[in-house]
Order: sequence, then structure tokens, then C-alpha cells
Amino acid sequence: RTKRPVVVEYVSTNMEGKTRHLQVYGNPIFDNAGNIHQIIEYNLDISEEVLAEKKVLQSERRASTGQLLASVAHEIKNPMQSVLGCLGLAQEAVEEGQDATQYFQVARDAVGRITDIVDQMGELSRPSPGVRKQADVNKLLDEVLKLIQKQCDDNNVKVGWLVRDDIELTWMVSDQIHQVFLNLMLNALDAMLEGGQLLVSTVQTQEPAGVKISVSDTGVGITRNNLSQIFEPFFTTKEKGTGLGLSISYGLIKSHGGRLDVESTPGEGSTFIVWLPLSRRRG
Repeated sequence: RTKRPVVVEYVSTNMEGKTRHLQVYGNPIFDNAGNIHQIIEYNLDISEEVLAEKKVLQSERRASTGQLLASVAHEIKNPMQSVLGCLGLAQEAVEEGQDATQYFQVARDAVGRITDIVDQMGELSRPSPGVRKQADVNKLLDEVLKLIQKQCDDNNVKVGWLVRDDIELTWMVSDQIHQVFLNLMLNALDAMLEGGQLLVSTVQTQEPAGVKISVSDTGVGITRNNLSQIFEPFFTTKEKGTGLGLSISYGLIKSHGGRLDVESTPGEGSTFIVWLPLSRRRG
């Protein structure tokens, strides 16, 4: 259909239950009229590479799990101390016949923050891969922009739309990628509290075959020191942020076999770049 070379990955299992991971290359041969006459296909067994990659990932996950648990303990400890302190003050106030409402409200806010952290931790560790289907990236972006249009108007943010109409359908879990796009655009709005421009663009890449989506803002930008930590769990520069949105987005894009990168200049703005493969690559 596309008349271009393709690369897909395929998993096969023989009668003995042994699994092989294959990389399948297909190259079209054309006749004089420009029609496909033959297709040359060859398979590359990448089973050993996949096994080695899994071992590396397992090692990285063990290391990151320890770091994550330490971060969770730190993030939950502070609001828990607030709850305990407020309950103690509230008890004293009640015993003295005074109004303890203010202490209960502060404790309630602290519990709300803990709830937010736990909810987003569930998103971060959700094992379900979802069902991948071919979807239109441009359509997803348009849906997200419609959701935030009022916020853009209220924040005096103008929206730029530079998408290519010839983008091919991409294999994805639409709800997850929708979540990523929404998070990136809301972050962009948070960076432009005094107004600015939100620019959304798409382009199809050839080597490797995929779709590149850029979400740019003209906001405050990100310092060089913060750039290296921007995708780490619980890292945030927002006063009320949990620091999990970008970490979750990074994991979702990676599970699709894609990439999430950022470019930023302090005082001028930031650009978050998502790349998704056209084929059904493993995460």
C-alpha cells in the first residue's frame, strides 16, 4: 500500500514451546510501470538481543524501584506529619472548648494530596498494556485541543496548528496517548500564566518510520539543571504539582516503542517532542 520498505517485529513459538523474536524486513521490487512486481523479505533472529535487553531492563527496574520507594516515602511523610500535627492541635482546641475547624481543613487538604499521589502512583505502575489499534494522531491532538480551548482563551494563549495531512495511522493505545498529549498541553499552559502561544505540529519520519509530534510553548522555560530530572518521578517545579505527570507520560511513550524528549531555553519556552513508530514495535 505504501510502496516503501517496512520493518516489523514478530514473535513465534515452535511445537516445543521455544519462543523466537524475529525482525522481518520487506523490500518492494517495482516493474517499469511503477507497480510492485516482487517483494524481497528476510528475517533476522534477534532472540539473544531481546533476552539481553530484558536482563538490562530488569536490573534498571530493581535500581529505580528502590529510588522510587524512597521518593514515595518522602512525598507522603510530609503531608502525614501535617495531618498528625493538625489532629493534635484540633484535640487541644476541642478540649479547651475552641473551634477546631481550621485544623480539620488543613488535615483534609493534606490527606487530599496523599490521595493524589497514590492515584498517580497507580497510573505509574499500571501493568495493563491496553489494546493497540491503528489511530489518527492528528485526530487525537485535535480532541485534546478542544478540551483545553477554554483554558487557552482564559489564559490568553493562542494556538498554532501545523500538522501534516498525510500522516499514516499509528498503532497505539489511544487512551494512553491521549493522556500524554493532554498532560503535555496542560504543562505548556502552566508555563504561560501571562499568555503566549501553544504550537502543535506533526510530521512523518522515514528513517525510522514513525510520527513526530511537537508541543511547544513560549513560557518560562526549564533550566539546564532541571532538564536532566524532568522525567523523574516526583520532580516538579510547580507549587502544587505531584511530579508524576511527565514520568507517567515517559513510561507510556516508551511502552509504545517511542521516545519523549524535551528542548528548552529559560525565558523563551519549551518544546516536548514525542516520536511514535508506525509499526507494532515492542515496548
